[in-house]
Amino acid sequence: MFKNEFEFAIKNFQRLKVECCEKNKGPIDLDPFVHVKVKNQYIGSPLVQIEENVYSSIINVCKHIVSTFGTPELIIFLTEGYCKTSNSIEDYQRGELEEDYKNNPLSDVSEALVINGVDIYTGIFGSCFINFTYDDFGMPNLSKPMIDYAKNPKIGGNIFDALSYIRNSLVS
Repeated sequence: MFKNEFEFAIKNFQRLKVECCEKNKGPIDLDPFVHVKVKNQYIGSPLVQIEENVYSSIINVCKHIVSTFGTPELIIFLTEGYCKTSNSIEDYQRGELEEDYKNNPLSDVSEALVINGVDIYTGIFGSCFINFTYDDFGMPNLSKPMIDYAKNPKIGGNIFDALSYIRNSLVS
């Protein structure tokens, strides 16, 4: 079930990127977005004001959703970011991928739609990267989604850490 929900969110995010660029008549960045399912209802919240870091922002939005609507069945975080295509980004610091993308013509960093989620009850995590470029008219050319599912993902970072923290606090 989670995989279907996750892949549906991916398709909607891709569609939204294209529609927003069409409406804007060129490139536009999408705001980060938290998508949750609570009692078979879908609730979305843009993160228009990122706090000190994305970790705190996701946790605070989810705490508000839990206190208002109850325990979610799933949480999916959707955003735009940067993706490095080489083997490793060890010791990466926030902002370095963006800097490399913008300043290095030989960079292996690309813009990407980044989607991460967790099924609260099963503990399955989903991760998706969709690299994109813009054509001459400012419309996005989206790559095939690179999707991975794991019970205990080995990757970390603020988003996975926040989703793990939320899940652990809800199921403990």
